[in-house]
This record gives sequence, structure tokens and C-alpha cells, in this order.
Amino acid sequence: MIEQAQSFDFAGSIGIAEIDITPPIGIYNRCWGAATTYTAQWIHMPFYATVMVVGETNPLVIIGMDSVGEFGTRAKESFFQRISATLEIDESQILICASHTHSSPMLVDVDPELPGADLHADYLIELYDKLYLLTIEAASKRQKTLIQSNYGKCDLARNRDLLHEGSYVTGYNPSGEDDDTLFTARLTNEAQETIAVIVNYACHPTTLAWDNDQLSPDYIGSLRETIRKELNVPMIFIQGCSGNLGPAIGFTGDLSIPERHGRQLGFASLSSLENMSLPGTTLVLDEIKKSGADLAVWKEQPSTANETVQFHAGTIRWPIRADLLKSVAINKLLAENPDNADKERLNRKLRIRESIGEGDDMTLYYWVARMGNILIIANGGEAYSKLQVSLRARYPEYTVICANCCRTSYGYVVPEEDYEKPNLYPAWQTPLAVGIFEELYDRCVQKIDSFIKE
Repeated sequence: MIEQAQSFDFAGSIGIAEIDITPPIGIYNRCWGAATTYTAQWIHMPFYATVMVVGETNPLVIIGMDSVGEFGTRAKESFFQRISATLEIDESQILICASHTHSSPMLVDVDPELPGADLHADYLIELYDKLYLLTIEAASKRQKTLIQSNYGKCDLARNRDLLHEGSYVTGYNPSGEDDDTLFTARLTNEAQETIAVIVNYACHPTTLAWDNDQLSPDYIGSLRETIRKELNVPMIFIQGCSGNLGPAIGFTGDLSIPERHGRQLGFASLSSLENMSLPGTTLVLDEIKKSGADLAVWKEQPSTANETVQFHAGTIRWPIRADLLKSVAINKLLAENPDNADKERLNRKLRIRESIGEGDDMTLYYWVARMGNILIIANGGEAYSKLQVSLRARYPEYTVICANCCRTSYGYVVPEEDYEKPNLYPAWQTPLAVGIFEELYDRCVQKIDSFIKE
């Protein structure tokens, strides 16, 4: 007989801080192969970074940040070294989770000859200086905090692998399998005041595309405004496993569309928060009341939150696809091909190849953490939603946060069966050979099972 509802609580010392990290107008900002402009002309909404430092000794640092993704830069490397030294932690305990907005400068060293490259170089230095100071601020604000989490629903995210005339294109697939699960968490202090909100949702921020010349956090900006208007607290947004998910209406220059999307997700998040028990309580079956029927009366009763913290940083050394070109061959094609979109595709291939090296294998980074009854699984690629769906189903007694584009983003993590789909973009974009999805899932399960048994 079930007499108590499941409580997804965690209690610990947590510090929160946020800062505006909006890039400057004029910065190099070309993220789309079909784009005709190279620099940002306006600012749609401000960009933010929010830091959460968990634990007093050997803390875990989680940063949610408006950006398309991270790559190796000197400024980034210096940031990790400084935080590691100041907080006396291993660099692997610093997780930067990119929102993955495609209306953001790529955090990569760019050719100094490109328009806006000087602003881009200065921005990288300024950005990681800000993140360092913000992390130290968050660490200084640590206080006893309760996290309560909940699953909700939002149908913004739709399958985007569309079979069209015998070949796959990237866009809304009305008959595809979606994942509408929304993770929301409320952080409260000892005075039961809400101090922050976590939103984990899987949907590519590709509402704005080649017709847009503005810097924008995409739908995350309006999501943040919606929550801030109601609660007046920082929000940490963590992009979920959205490799095959995006909005039905996207690839536009109409700024009202991401604003609508953000409000939709914001209202769903607020609804999920309203559905939670009061801080520090759980639902308990209080009595069976005789009436016209025998009525089960549930009431909110005090509960003790789980204070367990476990963390693992792992690597998977994996073969590179045999057909992935080396840098020399890509550069040759670039010299021969002036086409705008094809040239952009080749430049992306070159950037990936230079990042992973000229060898025959590469490293995928992943992280597994447990905070009480909350599991966090992050990876340095763009995993398909099957990963988070499978993990939620395997661990129903926990709420699960899955994060894509953590600390880096070299390619998609695609299930084995999808490699056979003709011209499927994630399958030909990724440098990772077939089988990586299944290996990542197995590694995460092994580590989670070991956490639970301890």
C-alpha cells in the first residue's frame, strides 16, 4: 500500500549568482550556412550566465549560459585553471552547460581577418573573466538550500528528422516521436524563500535563423523573463538531449516567434512549480474518510531531504567515422568551393577535425552526478532524446536532468539505427562512429547503479 508520495528532494549548501553576458553589437556572429551577414547588428534580448555552487568542501560548479556551445580557447582554459585553484577542486567538477542558442557567437578563436573578429576576441576574454568572478560570488553566497523537483509537460519540442522525397531534412516531422517532458526545480532557503529555479528542457533553440541579424538567447530569453516577472529570481536553464528535437515553427527572422516559444515554456514551468508541495514537505496519506465514497485524504507533511552528493567525470575513447575527411582534404575542398552554404559546411567540418585531431579516434566527455533524489547526466555532444527518455524510464524513483553541449560540442550522439537513414544531418555531421550512443548510455547506467548501491 502506498502511503507516501515520492519526494524528489535534496538539501545542501548552495550558492547562486547570475550576470549579464550579452555580446557587443558588431561581433562576428555567423552561425548559419545560409546567412548573408557576418556580424550582429542589434540585440534582441540580453544574454545571461547563472552559476550554482553545490557543497562547502570539494564543491560542484554548474553554469547555465546563453551560448551556442564551447570549444577550446585560451580564455576558457585559463578560466578552468583559475576556478580549480581558487576553489581547490578538479577542473572536471566545473560544468558549463550551453543553452545552444544559434543566435550567439561561437565560443571559438576565429580568423582575425573576419568582420567583427576583434570584438569576438575581446568578448571571449571578458566573458571568462566574468564567469570567474561570478563563480567566486556564488561560492561566497552558499547557504542551506532545499531543492524540490518535478516533471511537467510542454509540447514546444517536436521531432525534427523529416523524411522528404526519400531523404532526411532537418525540420518539423509531424509524425515523429516527440519528448515533451519538462524538468523544473525550485530552490528555497531556510526562510522558505525561493532563491532560484532550474529548468531542464530539450528543444533546439533554432527559432531564429539566417534571416536574423540580432544577438538573441532565442526562446530562453523569453522563458527567463516570464519566470523572473512572476518570481523575481535567477533561472538556470539546462539544454536537454535535443539532438532530434526543435520547435515546429522555426528557422525564421521574426522575433515574436521565440518570444512566444519562451512564454509557452515559461508558463509550463510555472505551472509545474505551482504543482509542487510546500518546501520541506511531501504528500502523505492522512486518512480514509467515509462519505458517499471511501475518500483518500492526502496532506502535506514535513519530510527530511536527502543530502547525498556523488559525482563522476568520465571519458569514452571512440573511433572516428572512417569517411571523415582530414584537414588537408577539407582545406583543398574549401579552396575549390566558393558556394556560401557549402563553404560553411566545410568550415564546420574543418573546425571539428582540427579540434579532435587528425587521428582515428577521439574522446567524448560525460558526467554523472547525484544530488539526493536528483540525477544529473551531462555529455559533451548533442545526444538524441532517446537517452533522457530511457534514463527516466529506468530510474522512476528519481528525477533526471540530462544536459547536452556540456563544456564542448563536437558532434551529435546518434542511436545506431539512425546512421542508416539517408542524408540524416546528425549522422553525417558527427565525427563519432556508430555505437557511441549505446556506449554512453551503458556507461551512465553503470555509474548511476554504483551510486545507488553505495
